[in-house]
Formats: sequence, structure tokens, C-alpha cells
Amino acid sequence: IREKLAMSNPERFNPDLADSYNNAGNFYYKHGTSEKAEEYYKKAIEIREKLAISNPERFNPDLAMSYFNYSIFKKDYTYFSKALALAKTMPEDTRFQKIIEVVEGK
Repeated sequence: IREKLAMSNPERFNPDLADSYNNAGNFYYKHGTSEKAEEYYKKAIEIREKLAISNPERFNPDLAMSYFNYSIFKKDYTYFSKALALAKTMPEDTRFQKIIEVVEGK
């Protein structure tokens, strides 16, 4: 449903679609379906990167969480670094605090 809504009104529904994709990635990762998990994580990241360009304050926390989730899934430090770099821009945000704690081991 969100895919259809985002096609007709991307500005309004792409954030929700990215949430759905990220959640699907988490679901498939937890259930051992790696190909599907990667597909949905990448879709969420793609949307969130575009959203963050126009409104970083609003969308960087979600983008950082997508990077963080993908880095755990892929065991790829590159995405940990991307998540941490965003987290350090707004360390008072509780979502960012969790990323900083996990990545820096605090």
C-alpha cells in the first residue's frame, strides 16, 4: 500500500515507505533471509539518503538507523562509520546516543 501511495505522492509517503522497508529488512534479517533483508535495507537507505539531502535535521536520524541496521546485517564497518558520523552531528538525539554507545563501545 505504501509503495502505491509513494508513487502518487512521494513527498508525503516516502518517509513511511522507508520505515516499512527498514522494518522489512529487520524482519528478514531476524528470520535468516539474507537476500530479502539486503534488498529492503538498501531500498530504505536509498530513500532516506534522498530525503536527508533536503531536510537533514529531520531525516538524518532515520538514515543513521538504516546505516546502523545495515552495518549489523552486513558486518560492514563502512556503514557503522556513516551512522556514527551522522550521530555525532546531533549527539543529544536519543537515537543517535544509542548508535554512539554501540559503535564507540561506551
